[in-house]
Amino acid sequence: IPQVKAACCVQRRSDDTLVLYYTGDIEKAEIQKAVGDKIPKYMIPGEYLHREELPMLESGKLNRKLMDEMVNE
Repeated sequence: IPQVKAACCVQRRSDDTLVLYYTGDIEKAEIQKAVGDKIPKYMIPGEYLHREELPMLESGKLNRKLMDEMVNE
């Protein structure tokens, strides 16, 4: 999806929902349609949350620990 600059999918422990965090200039409905057309139903996120930016480590990699904490607050 060209309008998505970055994305990360994290599983919420409390209810096993997949939560997709994304950045870019695109509406949630557009992402849902594009994702629904390309991946199996069981892999489709249950929530889509837009962020201005995703948390990064100093090395430039995604801070997965912080992403996990964000979704499981």
